[in-house]
Amino acid sequence: RRRHPLRLRDVAGLVPGAYMGKGRGNQFLDHLCDADVLIHIVDASGKTDNEGNATEGYDPSGEIAWVREELHRWIYNNVRRKFDSVVKRAKKVHSQVPNAAGVGKKGAAGAKDRFMALLSGYRAKREVVGRALRLAGVDLDDPMVVAKIPSWTPEHLHRIVACFLQIRFPIVVALNKADEASSDVHIDNIRRNFAHLHCVPVSARLESELVKLRKAGSIAYEDGDSVLEWIAETPPPPVFAEAQATVAKYGTTGVLEAVNTAVETAEPLFVFPVRDLRTLTAVGESNRRQHALKVGSVGDAPDVEVAPVEDDPVLRDCVMMHRGACVGDVFTALKNQHVLGGDFVRAELFDPTKPSNGRVVRKNDVLIPSQKVQAEEATEETIGPVLQIMSTRRAH
Repeated sequence: RRRHPLRLRDVAGLVPGAYMGKGRGNQFLDHLCDADVLIHIVDASGKTDNEGNATEGYDPSGEIAWVREELHRWIYNNVRRKFDSVVKRAKKVHSQVPNAAGVGKKGAAGAKDRFMALLSGYRAKREVVGRALRLAGVDLDDPMVVAKIPSWTPEHLHRIVACFLQIRFPIVVALNKADEASSDVHIDNIRRNFAHLHCVPVSARLESELVKLRKAGSIAYEDGDSVLEWIAETPPPPVFAEAQATVAKYGTTGVLEAVNTAVETAEPLFVFPVRDLRTLTAVGESNRRQHALKVGSVGDAPDVEVAPVEDDPVLRDCVMMHRGACVGDVFTALKNQHVLGGDFVRAELFDPTKPSNGRVVRKNDVLIPSQKVQAEEATEETIGPVLQIMSTRRAH
């Protein structure tokens, strides 16, 4: 299996009323814009309240609800504050409606662009905002719909914000301390009452203990294993039995599962840059054995290194991008990671119908999520887009 680096950021300090400026307020919320997906860590044991104070018998399900409400209110209030600028443009379209065929597309486009700009400020591409509008059942390409914007109620905006939040800031709930007895009832209730969310039972403590035992050579353990094996000659400590019980109940300690679920929820685009579409070999020079392709959480942050395998194997390099990324975005990412240099010249996308040639794509063409590639003789594998980009020079 292929492992891909991620950047995890601990953003602490959210308190009820943050959208009104309490606690770190908007400073905290603005930091969330760096994320593609949020993992909300909840104390499922009920021994910590929503302000981090030790307690007993606390219902953690309330914490899940108010965090989502904070995010919703933060975005809704920002949109509502500037919504009049959209209404002004929409009124011009509204005044043309009685003249039916003369409804101006130019005016409607102006109102649409302004509204989309209100949501694009959260580092969301227009494609993401467009998906949210479609999910909300709003077609701003229709001048008749734009003409009705002045009559929108708060419920219209709340529905759009809820759909935008679902797509731009998907949330995975990590139900921590799943190994404690008091967590059982809370985990069952949360899974039942928040069935629409990804809720993963987690024991960070036991995962940490297993990693320590692995480093000591006492257990055979791979991250996310569902079977724990004691290999040391000494008797296992009590924590090993605790870990076995938790893994038997939930399948794993949940830590890797929570991260994997977050990645799946964000629906990233995995792009495989190659030097040659016929051989699908790596994009870098053939002697790059001692170098690394640097990749970040969205393909543009050169601070995590992945050592390449020798001899330029097939589809060695992989860059993770946002959905809606275009060819030019991948080129920029590869330049930032010093894989390519110079100016963009040409790009070709692997096409299974003509694997020897590929299909020419433009710099602003949006990449599709997946395609089929011949993995072995008589077998096919569905992966992300395979792309050959040619530039004026290679990076050194």
